[in-house]
Formats: sequence, C-alpha cells, structure tokens
Amino acid sequence: MTKALPCRRALGRPSGTPWGLRIGGGVLAAVLASCSDAHWEEHHELSLDGSGRSVVVAAPELLPSAGSGSPQEAMRTALSGPGLVVEEVREGRLGRVVGEVRFEAVESLCRAPLLRRECGLREVEGGSELVMVLPAGALPSASRTGTGPAPEGAAVTEIRIRPAGRVVHHNGDGPLRRGNVLIWERPLARLRAEGMEIRVRTLGVSVLRTTATTVLRSALIAGGIVLVSLALVVLEGRRRLRRHPSGVGRN
Repeated sequence: MTKALPCRRALGRPSGTPWGLRIGGGVLAAVLASCSDAHWEEHHELSLDGSGRSVVVAAPELLPSAGSGSPQEAMRTALSGPGLVVEEVREGRLGRVVGEVRFEAVESLCRAPLLRRECGLREVEGGSELVMVLPAGALPSASRTGTGPAPEGAAVTEIRIRPAGRVVHHNGDGPLRRGNVLIWERPLARLRAEGMEIRVRTLGVSVLRTTATTVLRSALIAGGIVLVSLALVVLEGRRRLRRHPSGVGRN
C-alpha cells in the first residue's frame, strides 16, 4: 500500500498546470503497474487524431480463460485485433498482468475482445468529443476463469484517460488531475451491473504543444530582458570611458 501513495499523489492530485512531458512506452506501463491496487485498471492516452496507447492492468482471475496457457498469453490474445499492436505483456506488482497496446483509432481499441465496448471520437466545434460506453457485463467476470473465487465483492476498477487536447468538459470523478488525467473509479460489481458512460470534450489544441509554446515564449522574454540589461551595462561603460579616456581620475 505504501508504494501506491506517491503515484496517487502524482497521477491523482488536482492541478491547473499539466505535465509538459509525455509518458511513453514501457515507462507508462511501469508507472501504472505500481500506482494502484485496483483489480482492473485502464489508462488510455489519446492523440488529437484518435490514435494512442493504452495500458490494462488486471488481476489474473479477471482475464478470459486461455486454456492451458498463462495469464500473460490470455492478456495478449484478448488485446489483439485489427488496428492494434500489442507492445508488451508482463507480470506486475501484486500478481497483476500488465498489457500495453498501441492503437490506430480509439474505435479499434474498443473492439478488442478484452474491452468490448462502444466508443467513438467525433468532431465538435473547436475540437472533439470522446464517448466510451461500457455496457452492463462488459468487463470479464472472474466466475468464468476457474482460477479462484470471484473477487468482485471487494474489487475496484479504475479507468484513466489522458487526452492530448485541453479538456473543456467531462463527466469524470472529480476535477482534472495533474498531467491532464481524468479518472473514473467504480466497484467492479457495480460496473458490471450498471455499466458506465464516459464523455470527454477537448479543444483541438495539444496541451503539450501549448505548454511548450508558453515555456518558449517565457524563455524568449527572459532572454530579451537579459540582452537589454547587458546592452545598457555596455553603453554605460562606454560613456564612462569617454569621460575619462586615460582611466585616471582628477586630482
């Protein structure tokens, strides 16, 4: 439990200033695998064009049966499909299985056998809106796996979405978090019984690009101030030399 606290502060603390650094590849998977004790966790990082990268962290008993195969094989198979590239599957902390997948379009991701939901990215005025609908019974049920007792009574699910654009509206749990992250957290039993609808509307401007532009503009302003200050110092030095060309003061 103590390992999860720093991650929750980093990924879950409200903040008006987004991270200016993109978490990518295995680093994202490593961070997520150590950040939560949820039985089922998703993190979806979306680009402006709808492509992106996702990490799914699941308890082995929640994965579809792979016959005589390992939970890692079950995860890889259930995340595969057209428009999807499974980049890594491994064992995480607490015995969780971590799967990382890259997708060409968010619709391709939602057609993966493991996720089974309706979703789409539609254009709206000035930006786009992500709609992701998890129907009742969408997530895998532990009772199908035969790997142990169903943990659904106490199990928790977390879904995190990190869009590239500036978020102007969402129905997530609480405010926008540090890193431009939105979080939906539900007990697994409730999510399987009721389902859930996720909505995120963003402006068509990359948060990272905006942050980089702001930093660059600030650096240019600071550099200009330094140059002006140096120029004034040089001019003052020349003025003093003209007054006393020999460098010797009056007696």
